[in-house]
Amino acid sequence: MKRFLLILLCLLMMVGMVACGEKEEDPNAGIYTGTYGTYSGFSMPVEDLFEGGCSLELMTGGKGVITLGADDYKVKWSLDGEALTVSLQGQESVGTLKDGIIEIEFLDMGLNLTFEK
Repeated sequence: MKRFLLILLCLLMMVGMVACGEKEEDPNAGIYTGTYGTYSGFSMPVEDLFEGGCSLELMTGGKGVITLGADDYKVKWSLDGEALTVSLQGQESVGTLKDGIIEIEFLDMGLNLTFEK
């Protein structure tokens, strides 16, 4: 009986170790730094739009954080090919993610932001 329990305990430990294996990292995950924005046909550095700049962090699992100046907001994101959708407080922003560059129209405000990884 003791052998059976010992073997069972060893098997359970092995299964537990296998279940805790590393999760595959999304190749698109990372921090993208805002470089410039376009509004009403005028292109300008993001520092002119948001004091302190802006960034977009994409995390594995479709979660992320956008920083606009001194404010951070949780976002959800999805990627279909090169089409990127970022959802902030229930509102979607649509853009592209290609070669480490995100171009996105921010919250249908006519503000287009560009981020680079």
